[in-house]
Amino acid sequence: MKFMFRHWYDVSLGIGAVIFAALLASWSELSVLQRFALANLGVIFLHFFEEFGFRGGFGKLANTILTKDSPAPDRYPLNQLSVWVGNWTFALLFYVPPIFFPAIIWLGLMPMLFGMLGQMLAHGVLNNVALKRAGLRYGYNSGLATALLGHTPLAIAYIVHISGNGLAAWWDWAIAIGYAVFAYIVVFRIAIMGSLAKVDSEHPFDEIELARFDRLYGAR
Repeated sequence: MKFMFRHWYDVSLGIGAVIFAALLASWSELSVLQRFALANLGVIFLHFFEEFGFRGGFGKLANTILTKDSPAPDRYPLNQLSVWVGNWTFALLFYVPPIFFPAIIWLGLMPMLFGMLGQMLAHGVLNNVALKRAGLRYGYNSGLATALLGHTPLAIAYIVHISGNGLAAWWDWAIAIGYAVFAYIVVFRIAIMGSLAKVDSEHPFDEIELARFDRLYGAR
C-alpha cells in the first residue's frame, strides 16, 4: 500500500499504456464511439502521470499557489491519499461507463467536454494566472500537454462525429454540461477530495514529489 501512495501515478502511466494497447488490439471490434471513449480513458491516466510524475509538482502547486495560507503545504488540502483515490475514482466513475454504453451520448459527451473545456481552463488559464501572480515561471504547467494534445483533439473529433451523424440532441448537451459540473464540484471536489483533505493527514507528499514543483517552476 505504501508503494501505491507514492507511485500511483507511475502505475497510471502503465495503465494508460495498457489501455492504448487494448484499443489497438480490439480496434475492429469496437464501435467508433467506444474507440473515442477508450482513448479518452487512456489519456486521463496519462494526465495523472504528467501532473504528479513527469513533469509533476501539481500537489505543491495546488497546496501553495492555488490554496492560500495552507497550514501544511506538504499535505493540505491535497495529499498522497486524496490525489490517488480522487483521480482514480473520477476516472472509473465518469470515463469507464461510456465504453460500455456508447449510445448514451450525454454519458460520453460529458468526459469529452470536461477534458477539453475543464482541463484546458484549469491548465491553460487558471494555473498559469496563479503562477504569474506568485512571480514564478509559467506558460506550461504539469497537465497541460495531455489536456492540449490528448483530451482536446479527442473531444473535437468526438463532437464532429456525433454532430455530423445527428447523434446528439440539445438535451444531450444540456445533460452533459450539468453532469460535468456535478461530477467535478459535488463528487470530486466535495465528496471525495473534501473528505480526504486533512491538515494532519498521515499521507504527505514526500520531498521528491515536492521538489518536482521547484524544478519546473523555478521556485526559491
